[in-house]
Amino acid sequence: MTGADGPFESDESIATHGERATLNHRGKPPWHPGWDSAGAYGLVLLSILLTIIVAAAVGRSQWGRWFVAVLQGATLLLTLNISGAKLRARITAFVLVALGLIVAAITVVIGDTKTSYVIAAAISGLLVIGAPVAIVRGVRSQLEVTVRTVLAALSIYLLIGLFFAFAFSVMAIIDTGPFFASGIDGVLPDHLYFSYSTLTTVGFGDLAASGDLGRMASALEALVGQLYLVTVVAVLVSNLRGRRG
Repeated sequence: MTGADGPFESDESIATHGERATLNHRGKPPWHPGWDSAGAYGLVLLSILLTIIVAAAVGRSQWGRWFVAVLQGATLLLTLNISGAKLRARITAFVLVALGLIVAAITVVIGDTKTSYVIAAAISGLLVIGAPVAIVRGVRSQLEVTVRTVLAALSIYLLIGLFFAFAFSVMAIIDTGPFFASGIDGVLPDHLYFSYSTLTTVGFGDLAASGDLGRMASALEALVGQLYLVTVVAVLVSNLRGRRG
């Protein structure tokens, strides 16, 4: 029999079960942007690292900062796609990034340094705020710790450093006095260097914030960095080892 109550399934029923079998544990097909793969978040991690390296290398020039903004925008869109963000969110992010890059390029051409710097900082703000939220939403439904989870956590750790570098850049723009105790505001590579040396509590001492807000922000970054490593990352790595053992 081929009826609904018979011992055999109809062709339509078999097709339905076949479609369900292609869905992963989140109810999405394997080709969905949020597919469960360590390589996906490994790509996000590499993209963030590339952005940091390029920013340190070329971030002192206007066109260099514009190129860094391009990388930051691409990293944001990549993260949203891999994390399975809604299409509306991805389109909105694309439009904002594209418009920002176009306006920033125009301001660089006409020589409006401050405006181009502000726009580049705004794109950086989209990355450091939007990407961690997307990553957390992308992995929160996992019932066990995997390599994908650890890579996502490490990506967020690097984004914390980028967030504070972005915050230091904004402070340097709005503050009337110099941001650093050495009497300079610094540029993007300086803020990145200061941020990650603070986040990792290396503290070489060659750069230090001069104002109260800058000092409090740097102390907060050091605290957040250490707490994140000894709690979130350490627990995830420990659980991953235990699962594999």
